[in-house]
Amino acid sequence: MNGMKNKNMKWLGILVAITFLAHGFVKSQDAQFTQYSAVPILLNPASTGMMSFGDMRFGGQYRSQWNSLTSNFVTTALSFDMPIQRFGVGGYVINTDEYNLISTFSFVASGAYAITQENNTKYKLSVGLQAGLIYKKLNPKQLTYDQQYDDGFFNAALANGENFQNLDRIMPEFNLGISYYNYYKVRTIKPYASAAVQHISSPNTALVYTEKAKLPIRWIAQAGARIKMTEAVTIDPNVLFMQQRKAWQVNAGAMLNYTIKGSPYEVLGGLNYRIKDAAVVQVGFKHNFNIFRISYDFNVSDLSYYSHYRGGVEFSLQYTPGKRRNRAIY
Repeated sequence: MNGMKNKNMKWLGILVAITFLAHGFVKSQDAQFTQYSAVPILLNPASTGMMSFGDMRFGGQYRSQWNSLTSNFVTTALSFDMPIQRFGVGGYVINTDEYNLISTFSFVASGAYAITQENNTKYKLSVGLQAGLIYKKLNPKQLTYDQQYDDGFFNAALANGENFQNLDRIMPEFNLGISYYNYYKVRTIKPYASAAVQHISSPNTALVYTEKAKLPIRWIAQAGARIKMTEAVTIDPNVLFMQQRKAWQVNAGAMLNYTIKGSPYEVLGGLNYRIKDAAVVQVGFKHNFNIFRISYDFNVSDLSYYSHYRGGVEFSLQYTPGKRRNRAIY
C-alpha cells in the first residue's frame, strides 16, 4: 500500500511540475489545441464571420492531455460567429482545467471587418479585434507540502502550514488580427495567410505570490493553400507558428479532403508535426459545411519517457446551419 502511495505521489509530482513549468518558468503559456482550424476565431479575430457559405457558424472543441500520467489536463471551447454585410460578429469561451490545480476561463467577444469590396469574389482581406475577460483560479488542496510527510510517507491529514492570500484573479483580454483568403473559383491553388497578436494588455496572472507574472504577448502567423488535385481530392498543406517570449511552436502538416461522388459528404485525413513536441494524426468527415474531426497527439518531447509517447486526444465539431450559398455573403 505504501508503495502504491509513493508511486501515485511520483506521478502527482510530475503533473505539478508540468503545470508550474507552464505557469512559472515560461510565464503562463496558453492552453494547447491541435485543431485550431476547427474554431478559426480562437486563432485570429479577423476570421470572425468571414465565411464564404452559411448564415452563421458554431464551433466546439474538447481536448484531454496527459491522461497517461494518472490525471489529465482538459480544455474545452465553444464559439459562435456570423456575417453582417461586411462585418463579422461573434465570441468564444475557453475553459482549461489543469489537474484540478489551476483552472482558467476566458470569455471573449469578437468582431471583424472585410476590407475588400463587396463585389470582389476573388479574395477577401479582413481585420479583427477581440475583447474580453480571463478568470484564473488556484486550488491549493491539490498541492503537497513538506509538513505533510510523516517518516517519509505522505499524510493528507497533516496541516500544510500555508496561508494563501490570492487564489483567483480576473484579467482583461485584447487580441488583434489580419487575414487573407483566396476564393477565386477558377484557380486550382487558393492560398491563405493570417497574423494575430493576443494578450496585448499583458495582464498580471500571478496567484499566491505578490511578484507580478505578466501573461506574455502571443504572436501567431499561419499560411497555407487549398490545392485541387482532382474533382474529388483537395489537399491543404499549412504551417502555423506561435511564440510567447522564449517559448515557440511550429506546427506543419497537411489535410486531405476526398469528396464521395454523388453525395454531400467528404472524408478527411491529415498528418501534422509539432516540432520537438508531437506527431499528430487527424481523421473526420464533412457534410456540406458541417465538420467533425478527431485527432491524437503522439508525444515525442522529453516527456515521452514518462508518457510512453501518449499525448492528447481532441474532438471538434463545426456546425454551419442555413442554406448553402453560391457566393460570398458580404
